[in-house]
Amino acid sequence: MIKEFREIDNLASSGNAVCMAVLAPQEREFLLTVKIARDKGYVVPYLVGKKEAIERLSGEIEFDISQVEVINVSDPQEISDKGISMLFGSEVDLAIKGHIPTAFIYRSILRNERSLGKKQTISVNTLWDIPGVDHLVSITDTGVNIAPDYTAKVDIIRDAVFLMDLLGYKDLSVAVLSSYTGINLEPQSLGHAKMLKDAASRRELGACRVMDAFSMVDMLLSRDGKTRIELDNMPHVILVPDLDAGNVISKLDFMLDVTRRSLVLSSRGPVIIPSRSDVHTSVIGEVALGVVVSRLLKMEAAQ
Repeated sequence: MIKEFREIDNLASSGNAVCMAVLAPQEREFLLTVKIARDKGYVVPYLVGKKEAIERLSGEIEFDISQVEVINVSDPQEISDKGISMLFGSEVDLAIKGHIPTAFIYRSILRNERSLGKKQTISVNTLWDIPGVDHLVSITDTGVNIAPDYTAKVDIIRDAVFLMDLLGYKDLSVAVLSSYTGINLEPQSLGHAKMLKDAASRRELGACRVMDAFSMVDMLLSRDGKTRIELDNMPHVILVPDLDAGNVISKLDFMLDVTRRSLVLSSRGPVIIPSRSDVHTSVIGEVALGVVVSRLLKMEAAQ
């Protein structure tokens, strides 16, 4: 079981480099991430974007790309379509978003999923490494589904459970968050939470159980009358009710003592979706996560 990101980094460094499609790397901070990832032996990069800009920036950061394949594409949707098609065509093992709007990436992934008759829902898993908690925590969905219905939430939980299973976790606890206070009318999210708890009891969501509580206070506040947080009760997966909640919670790493790494788990491999506010020192950790997950997927497929 992989309990912290330090283990992810060690694993990423210890195996063979994997092939990574880099979508629109024509931005200095992001291209620096690719340079570091290659130098660490994580990846063999394939750069998809504006060749002239990539070559100019690579010179500025002393990144020798003479042996790197650069695929010259200018239109953002074409960049996304090319890189994601490389992933789904097994030409690369993972993909990462660079200087390009995220919507193009999600559109390309969904087109490929649906052409294969695979996933109807994709989601972003944001993993937190929290000091004092003996496991990683997945918060989902933090990037795609604006107001997921019950069917979408089933898919989102299954994705998160599958990812955590890949990382070695079994019999996961899932928290389904709702805004219900006991005073206001029951929101739709509470109804979904109750339905998801029943579905989990029938093993329809994978090897997991849905907790009885519907807020982080109910889950983590001590039961002995003292106001303190008991981190032992931290769930493995936290399902948020909507995209606003997920996006806000996932970015609290800027204020809290936690570390964040995110990815989309497509049916053909991971896609890394860095935040626009992330610097290369944090994005390199997300690349390490993608590398490890892509290797674990290969191992599972070979079994």
